[in-house]
Amino acid sequence: MKKSLLALLLLLLPLLQVPAQAATFVDKNLAQLVTEAEQIFVGSVASVQSRKLPNGAIVTDFRFSDVQFIKGESTATDIVLLALGGEVDGLRLEIPGLPQFQRGGRYLVFSSGNGKDMFPVVGGPAGMFQIIAGTGGGGPIVLNSSGMPLGSAITAEITRAAASPAPGAMQPPVTLESFLAAIKSGLGR
Repeated sequence: MKKSLLALLLLLLPLLQVPAQAATFVDKNLAQLVTEAEQIFVGSVASVQSRKLPNGAIVTDFRFSDVQFIKGESTATDIVLLALGGEVDGLRLEIPGLPQFQRGGRYLVFSSGNGKDMFPVVGGPAGMFQIIAGTGGGGPIVLNSSGMPLGSAITAEITRAAASPAPGAMQPPVTLESFLAAIKSGLGR
């Protein structure tokens, strides 16, 4: 009797589990980001405004200004990306794993599915890069979505033509200029 009860519990246990709600993304290399993006641009987040849709969903408009389009050419000087989540009238919708743009931040963005996808950035965090001022007059540098130096795989794709550092030496930061050159090369320009 005890064995059959234990067996029944083991069979039912998976049915009692509540699935975790989180955003997960497939990692992308630079070639995939360039190919899959409808638009690639550099811009500064000028405003972040959450609102409730008629169906009750909470979304946030991220308005980028001072925009430089690399793919998906446009004459517009700003662009708005619509993402699921935000806070309206004390109601908060937050999806774990969904990266967020910060007001005032400058980003390089590989966008696709704007207005249709829950987060309109190719590969989620893989398709958004922070841009900060470089040191020593080297121009702006590019960091990953978390504000950390780029990983070795994407750095290798970007700096393929540059000389590799000596073994054990630190990889120099990736400049925005070299990143944009790699993107344009991927676009055949």
